Amino acid sequence: MFFLTQTWKPIFYFSLIDTIITFTSLGFYNDSSKFDLNSTNSHISLQNGYNFLTSGFDFVIFFFIRCSFIAYFFYKKPYLDVLTLAGIQIFNSGFTILKFIAFSEKEEQLYFLGVWISCFWNFISLLVLLFLWRWAQKELGIEEPKDPKESDEEDKEKESKLNKEEENIPLLTVAYRILSFCKFQWKWYALEIVLFLIAAGVRAVQPHYNAKLISIFTNKDAILSFISMLTNNEEMSILVHAIVVSVALYIIGMALSGIETGCSSYSSEIFEGRLKSELFTAVMKQDLAFFDDNTSGDLIARISYEVGNIRYATCANTVLSEIVPLIYSLYFMSSISWRLTLANFVAMPFLMFAYEIYNSKRMKFYRETYESSAKALSVIDESISSIRTVKSFGCEEIEVKRYHELIKQSSRLNKKKSLAYMIFHWVNDLSDNVNYIFIVAYAIYLVMHGKILPEQLVEFWLYQTSIAGYLYQINYTVSTITDGLVSGRRVFSIIDRQPKILKSGSLKKPIDGKITFKNVSFTYPTRPNEKVLEGLNFECQADETIAFVGPSGVGKSTIIHLLKRFYDPDSGEILVDDIPIDEYDSRFLHNSIAMVAQEPILFDASISYNIKYGCDDWVTEKDVENAAKQANIHDFIVTTEKGYETSCGEKGVALSGGQKQRIAIARALIRKPEILILDEATSALDAATERDIQDTLHKISQHITVIIIAHRLSTVQRADKIFVLSDKKIVQTGTHKKLMEEVDGVYFNLVSKQVLHEKEDKDEEDDENTNKDD
Repeated sequence: MFFLTQTWKPIFYFSLIDTIITFTSLGFYNDSSKFDLNSTNSHISLQNGYNFLTSGFDFVIFFFIRCSFIAYFFYKKPYLDVLTLAGIQIFNSGFTILKFIAFSEKEEQLYFLGVWISCFWNFISLLVLLFLWRWAQKELGIEEPKDPKESDEEDKEKESKLNKEEENIPLLTVAYRILSFCKFQWKWYALEIVLFLIAAGVRAVQPHYNAKLISIFTNKDAILSFISMLTNNEEMSILVHAIVVSVALYIIGMALSGIETGCSSYSSEIFEGRLKSELFTAVMKQDLAFFDDNTSGDLIARISYEVGNIRYATCANTVLSEIVPLIYSLYFMSSISWRLTLANFVAMPFLMFAYEIYNSKRMKFYRETYESSAKALSVIDESISSIRTVKSFGCEEIEVKRYHELIKQSSRLNKKKSLAYMIFHWVNDLSDNVNYIFIVAYAIYLVMHGKILPEQLVEFWLYQTSIAGYLYQINYTVSTITDGLVSGRRVFSIIDRQPKILKSGSLKKPIDGKITFKNVSFTYPTRPNEKVLEGLNFECQADETIAFVGPSGVGKSTIIHLLKRFYDPDSGEILVDDIPIDEYDSRFLHNSIAMVAQEPILFDASISYNIKYGCDDWVTEKDVENAAKQANIHDFIVTTEKGYETSCGEKGVALSGGQKQRIAIARALIRKPEILILDEATSALDAATERDIQDTLHKISQHITVIIIAHRLSTVQRADKIFVLSDKKIVQTGTHKKLMEEVDGVYFNLVSKQVLHEKEDKDEEDDENTNKDD
């Protein structure tokens, strides 16, 4: 044993056990349950010839096949995929069932211990060997050979698209999570299951009474039998009883099935609503980096399409509608003829193998179709939300073309999926027909040998015709459940995802407004190789007004994102009032730091709702009016037909850019924040309105900290301190007057260029006016 490694020892032990059981079982082919060496020799050497109904030599052949597999693997160490392993086991399983039916033709052989051992071991041994084979492949590092047609870049691209968080969730875990969500409406599910079991039981006995009706007319000549019944009260009562029971069973079955379907629909609706709510809640809790990595189309698809898939997989009748009647039918069929019932399973392994092949292809197409559909949803979302931009550039056809290309891609994938289903359907029908011919032939054989009565065969055949439909529908049911589990992976990967920025702080101490950045460096998750800030240091005292200026792309808005804690820095520390911001309660921090963005987003709701958004539980209508007056938007609002109840439209489409900006300013001011951030907040305003707003903000800034980001440098002249950014860090600090004295500085160059551009624009405007006058 010293020459065997830890990998090969289990396989060696298996070979030893296989040899002992295979050959020893042949010695028990007798009814005495005692080992007979002569029996073993007789079966191995075929002394009495070969008879499929009695010989155990077939199992010896399968033993040598297993030995060949081991030898082949030992010397070649090939990679064997799951489908190949499954195919081998499928053939082995089908043969074992057929062999056992053959043994049963001589009833005394059913009492041979060796027959049971041989059949059981032949079924289980190859399964164990294939498991060991897969285990050895993993231990020896034997990997699936790559397709030479695919380049390394393509492999990397495919791997990058793979969501590792999803793939790492086992399907059994997903199934448990789905079931745990069902507990909220367990009463409806319980009622549904009880009703279904009763209805399934009613339907299961229907063939029995149908067979009685048929047998009444098949025992005699149909016409004479019917005339006889009319004059024979006893036979007439039997006929009437059979008819009444059959009709009653149909009515009861339909009534219970209808109620059960209603319960199923209602419970699944509740389930879908809860899961959608849970998923949307999880999405809203994610950090901004999550939204940078996931498109809106993908997230919308998960909330709508994927949750719908899970919903269909949770219906109790989906799981039980075919399995329970199948069990009932098999029970009644076995009570009539267990041999004929077992014959149905000869082709079952081949059907399972065909389904496994089809399912592997289908899941691949399903994943690709989902990705294509998510991209198409993103195109729809982008195009509709940016319809003014699309139309202003006359790009309607371009967007339509983008969408059509994605739809064509989905159609091509669906075409492949349909082709795979068509082939599977052919294989399924072929297997059914071959199995049907085999069962018919075997049934005739059993009737001819008196092992089943013609009346019993009629009843058996009524059950037989029903299980074919059950088996076919089970394939569809399994597909539905599999789709639901795969969708569950996508859904629960988000529900279980912990944001990278944990909202673990609990501090709600009133903020004065002091801000400190200590050696802060940062890169965006979507651009990991491009550092935006590096070793940034600055300090802002409470109630100070500071401004950040610099060329585009130097990180001005990034500083704001870090202060609002949309992202955490890669290194360094950010403090508010000398306390790390991650110690503050997240909602408290965001309510204390208000921001007005360059492109404010308004919701499709009233102006009042948009102004008091997020704080409507503690502000009054008077507060709303005061904030609107401070933002110089009150006069416009009161001139509208509905006043503060006027709808802003989707993303504020019903308002002008300046009006949206002023509502956004009012939304920030109503919070009475300790820190106010203005990111190009007055860029969409006319000069007069901008002056009014700046005067208001200047008054407010005496009591709060204000941070200004602006390209129009005239906006920042009143700032107590101006920070000039360049090359990922602050290169100048001071007031406007002080910075203008540094003629070689970045700030002086920015102001000079802006003044020059403004002068050129004014000269062009004067020239145009002169030409018009001429």
